[in-house]
Amino acid sequence: MSETDEIVKKKSRKPTDGAFRQQRLPAWQPVLTPRTALPTFFVIGIIFTPIGGLLFWSNTRVVEIKLDYTNCYKYSSPVYLSKHQYTFQISQELNTSSFEPPAYHYQETSTFLNSNWQNPNNLSIPQCIIDFTVPQTMEPPIFIYYRLTDFYQNHRQYINSFDAGQLLGDAQSPPGSNCGPLRITDNGSNIYPCGLIANSMFNDTRSNLTSVNGATDMTFDFSATGIAWPTDKEKYAPTKYTPDSVVPPPNWAQRYPDGRYDADHPPPDLSQDESFMVWMRVAALPDFRKIWGRFGHGWKKEKSIREINRRECY
Repeated sequence: MSETDEIVKKKSRKPTDGAFRQQRLPAWQPVLTPRTALPTFFVIGIIFTPIGGLLFWSNTRVVEIKLDYTNCYKYSSPVYLSKHQYTFQISQELNTSSFEPPAYHYQETSTFLNSNWQNPNNLSIPQCIIDFTVPQTMEPPIFIYYRLTDFYQNHRQYINSFDAGQLLGDAQSPPGSNCGPLRITDNGSNIYPCGLIANSMFNDTRSNLTSVNGATDMTFDFSATGIAWPTDKEKYAPTKYTPDSVVPPPNWAQRYPDGRYDADHPPPDLSQDESFMVWMRVAALPDFRKIWGRFGHGWKKEKSIREINRRECY
C-alpha cells in the first residue's frame, strides 16, 4: 500500500463495517389496513370507555357553586344575581329553582381586614358581601377558587418575568434582567419580588364564610396552607435582603408605610406564602382558575353562607 493510500484511509469518514453501523439490521414497518386498524381502535375504545364513564360519574358527584361578583361594585343595596352569574352543580336530584338566588351588595368603606394581608396604613378596603344557599351537604375537603377571564398569563414576556435566584432567597443586586421594567425603580432601588407576575398578583381579600340562618352565626375557617404543589415550595426560601435594600412592587406599595419595607414591615417570607406560589405558577390559557383556600370540615344542607370578597369566585 502506497503512502497516499494510507493517508486517504486515515481521513476516511466511512463507519466501521457492521450491521448496526451500516444500517443492515432487520426492520419491520406496520402496514395499516382496515383489517388491522379497525380492531385496534375497537380494543382501545373498549378499554377506555369504562375509564371515561368512571371519570364522568366521579365528576357528577362534585358539588360546585359558582358566583360571579364582577359587577358587585355597582350596587350599594342587596340585589339578586342574574341566572348567568351563578351556577349550582349538585349530585342529588334537587330543584335549585326553589332556593332563593344569591344576592350581593357593595360597601365602599369598611373595617374588614384579612390577617394574611398586611395593612399597616389602615387602608379602607371595599367589600362585596354575598349571601347564597348551599343546596346540599358538601363533604370535605372543600375548596375556594377564584377565576379570571381574558388574563393572558401565557404571554411569552410575562411567563419569563421573574428571578428564580431572588425567589430562592439570594440577595440579587440588581435582580435578573428577565424582570424587565419591574427590576429596579427610577432611583435605583431593587424590587422584591421583581417582575410582572409578582406585581400583578391577584390581591382580592376574603373573609371566612359565615352561616347566618341559625340561632348563632357559625364561621367556617378556610386555610391558605396546603394549596401549593410540593414541587413549587422547593422554589422559594426566606430572602437575604435587608428591609432597606429593596422596595415592594408598585402594586404592593400601598400596603407598606411610604411604599417601602422597614424593620416593622420587612419583605415577605415567600416560602410561607402559598397563595403567591399558586399565582406564580402561570396558567396555560387566558381563562383560568386558581385555588384560594381549603376547608376540612363538612357543611350542612341548605345553610345560608355569607362570603366577603371581590370580583369572581368559585
